[in-house]
Amino acid sequence: MRKSVGGSGKLNGLSKPELTIAVLHYNRWDLTKDCLASIDAQEIPCSYEKVLVDNGSETAWAIEEFLRDFHTWKIYRVEKNQGHIRGQNLCFESARGQWVLFVANDVRLYDKECIRELYNYAIYQLSRQQYRVGQIQPMVIKPDKSIDHFGMTWNWPGYGYGNQWWNSKDLRIDIVPSTCYLIRKATWNELGGFDTGLTTSHEDVDFGIRLQNAGYQNFLWIEAEAVHLGNATLRHQPSHNRAAFHRDRVYIIKKHYRGFSRLAR
Repeated sequence: MRKSVGGSGKLNGLSKPELTIAVLHYNRWDLTKDCLASIDAQEIPCSYEKVLVDNGSETAWAIEEFLRDFHTWKIYRVEKNQGHIRGQNLCFESARGQWVLFVANDVRLYDKECIRELYNYAIYQLSRQQYRVGQIQPMVIKPDKSIDHFGMTWNWPGYGYGNQWWNSKDLRIDIVPSTCYLIRKATWNELGGFDTGLTTSHEDVDFGIRLQNAGYQNFLWIEAEAVHLGNATLRHQPSHNRAAFHRDRVYIIKKHYRGFSRLAR
């Protein structure tokens, strides 16, 4: 993976930032540009770095032009598209921060306090209450302001996953969709990141199950808000189809279930 010049913010002499904000990009510069601009407008309460991973874009020449407008971003490039599952793993491999906020390039952080709210919730509320914190997600809405998702649950009989409403005052949820989430890098490393045996989907389901099996809890924080355009990048990838979706679903069932539960699903 090749790295270009970039910058960090508020390091105050520290060798590593407290937070890495990571975005995965593939071909859709129009999407990515608006995503990065919304992040650049954020109020960030800690030392940070901003990382863009270019996942083998065919328009790699545009990166140099990008650097002129987004010079505070570190840009990493791979020669060949790795898919969005391996691509997210690359984002974490590139990150130096203690915490990593992953933002899909079809997500907009129009709420200027989104990152501040997520980070403060993780540091000053959850961690101090001694939770084993897994992933934390903001409230994710659609451009028309309707709900996109409030966390996910792995539905019986294992067909897919659907919206989950919070089940307690501290808003614990089962599965965090891989659109926008905050997690400790050490936790990510402990679990080994996303399972690259999957092809196009269900990586978030698998990761959520593994987090819970390891004793971690996932959380929703409704005071932070993100806008999701809705798989705007994936719709342009031929590999994102129903057959691949079902293969990944069966993979999850075989991996996590045994006996009657596996047969029933």
